Amino acid sequence: MKTIKLQIPGMTHETGRMIVISALRRLGIYQVKTTSGEAEITYFEPVKKAGIIRAIEEEGFIVVNY
Repeated sequence: MKTIKLQIPGMTHETGRMIVISALRRLGIYQVKTTSGEAEITYFEPVKKAGIIRAIEEEGFIVVNY
């Protein structure tokens, strides 16, 4: 089990948070804490950090400071 904290500046409203959570659930990730512009994600292998970032960016968000 790994936990990462990502900065997602465009994720400032509830709708954005729900979009990010939905994208992560498609990867099998259900432990996500979000605040405005930030997500703390706990995941298990074989999921990779790069795959998490890609899933978020495919939804139109930019991930910084990872």
